[in-house]
Amino acid sequence: MKRSKLILPLMAFICAIGMSFTTAQYSQEEHDYVDLGNGSWFEIDEVDCGEGSEECRVQIGEDGPIYQVYDEQDNTTSKQGDSDEPIVIDPS
Repeated sequence: MKRSKLILPLMAFICAIGMSFTTAQYSQEEHDYVDLGNGSWFEIDEVDCGEGSEECRVQIGEDGPIYQVYDEQDNTTSKQGDSDEPIVIDPS
């Protein structure tokens, strides 16, 4: 009995230390956003605009409208790129 009083707390302590090193796996997809106007946002897959000081823009479909790309649903987080040409994305 005296031995179990020592072993049980020791096992709990070892398990607590082991569990402190575990991490949850989060699979978070990256997204960008376009402002459709009137406070309406459209989520798109993340666009690789390159690095530069030009505004990153996308065109939804071959003949579709052109929108500026944002990192968040916020007009102050516009994404910058290396080209002034819009990137054509598939609307589906």
